[in-house]
Amino acid sequence: IEMEYFISINKNKAILSIGTKNPIEAYCEGDYSVTQKNEFIHLVHTGESGICTGNIEDSSFDIKKEGTQYYIRSKRFIDFEWQKLEKK
Repeated sequence: IEMEYFISINKNKAILSIGTKNPIEAYCEGDYSVTQKNEFIHLVHTGESGICTGNIEDSSFDIKKEGTQYYIRSKRFIDFEWQKLEKK
């Protein structure tokens, strides 16, 4: 599955849009709350748009910065591993 995640983040809120050829795969789009954890920020789905899982952790994301590079992880991704996040 090839997907692009577009995330716009400010201090208290993030908005996720998903680019994919299959709209069924674009679940959990919309608003997310932003919480600062130790070394990363944690995004939790709060929006009503899009189909989303009932499990909060399955629909959340973590983002961290190491040097000048950003990384993202989610239980949606294979092995819950950090992946390089590219800014466009």
